[in-house]
Amino acid sequence: MKAWLTVLLKELREFTRDKRVLGTSLLGPFFLEFILILGIGGVEQAMEKPKAHKIAVVNRAEAEPVLTVLEASGQF
Repeated sequence: MKAWLTVLLKELREFTRDKRVLGTSLLGPFFLEFILILGIGGVEQAMEKPKAHKIAVVNRAEAEPVLTVLEASGQF
């Protein structure tokens, strides 16, 4: 048991001695997760296409004023 503890302490000492490895192992997962979240969100927005809205009209003669406004807006 004592040999195991000695090896563990030695490995931890070596681990904390190298600042680059220490920074990468502690801060790396946080930044990697942040970058992945932003990347997935960006890809999702890029793939999203605007969809055209469809409106069913029963009596076009009575709905003509509303239809002209909607068609002029360019959204429908």
